Amino acid sequence: MIFPPVTDIIAAAKTSQLIRDPFLIGNPITVLASGRPDMFAGGFSQVFSIDKNNEKWAFKVWVSEILENKERYDAIKEYLDQVNLPYFSEFVYVVGGLLVDGNLLDTLRMRWVNGHGMASYISMNLYNPAILEELADSFLKMTDDLHNHSISHGDLQHQNIFVTDEGELKLIDYDSICVPNMEGMRDITRGTRGYQHPSRLSSGYLASTRIDYFSELVIYTSILAVVENPVLWDKYNVMQSEYRLLFAPEDFLRFEEAEIRKDLLMLSERIKTLVAILDRYLAAHLLLTPLHSMI
Repeated sequence: MIFPPVTDIIAAAKTSQLIRDPFLIGNPITVLASGRPDMFAGGFSQVFSIDKNNEKWAFKVWVSEILENKERYDAIKEYLDQVNLPYFSEFVYVVGGLLVDGNLLDTLRMRWVNGHGMASYISMNLYNPAILEELADSFLKMTDDLHNHSISHGDLQHQNIFVTDEGELKLIDYDSICVPNMEGMRDITRGTRGYQHPSRLSSGYLASTRIDYFSELVIYTSILAVVENPVLWDKYNVMQSEYRLLFAPEDFLRFEEAEIRKDLLMLSERIKTLVAILDRYLAAHLLLTPLHSMI
């Protein structure tokens, strides 16, 4: 299928009569004071916000084709409904949920997650080590729960991890999730570069419930490093980057020479242990041992 231009998709979403999701039909997307829609772009989609009966929903429209997209989301929803973990939001895949230039495009409706993206949350609490230690513990528990239920997110990164107003972790963007009966399907996104093992980025991978192991280590190490040395946050310009926390993609190509590695080795023994694990991961295949069993 040839998809309409993104500008046409945005224009259609702004016209409530063209929204064909039976639940959201007739409800306009939220428009900011500037006149621009309240939206953000993903790798394969545009996501808008819609208010209905004082409830806020994310309205996701794909702007390029993902093979077997509905089948993937059906499998994901069936499994997530079964295991009922608190990290995922209710969602419904809608076939033909938006009419654009005479074509019906599939959409996804998901309950809006109120809170802060992980990078913003860390920045807000940069000099509050107790809160960041709690964040690291919550993140470790979440990864343990996902491993125990054989779930991978596929694109764990700061923009896809939210901390709610109650301090709970929520995951968004489910395009690349893998659950047990999806093992061996095509890997959709390869993830965000500052969180991925170079081998995942440089070669074709099949979907795997173990694909998050490296990104989990990157995130956990970054949080604890900032607990011990908050100056690293500004040194590596985290808030100015869309694609990483402390580690740049280039760092993983020559990690033994990376400045961030030298900075981390000046910290505590627990950070040095995490650096040693990173060394082993980068010297080998990315699918090794889950984070919780390594520390």
